[in-house]
Amino acid sequence: MWYNKSIIFFMNKAKGLFLANVLMFLVFILTAVSGFVGRRSWFFGYHKGLGVILVLFVVAHFIAHWKWVVAMAKQFFKKNNVNI
Repeated sequence: MWYNKSIIFFMNKAKGLFLANVLMFLVFILTAVSGFVGRRSWFFGYHKGLGVILVLFVVAHFIAHWKWVVAMAKQFFKKNNVNI
């Protein structure tokens, strides 16, 4: 898998994904703040770059959890899926 060859290769999967989630959250907060601050601030210049980093984190997160996504899709689209 991709995470075995990444920067977090020295951690187990759970710790690595936790670190990635924390970093993704921090990038999200910085992106939001840089967007709210407005165009007049020097911090707004980082908004686009932070947005790109956030998208990369989201894609990596989606890839890391691909087995879960497939399992949930199979369960959701089962023919006999009746919930009352």
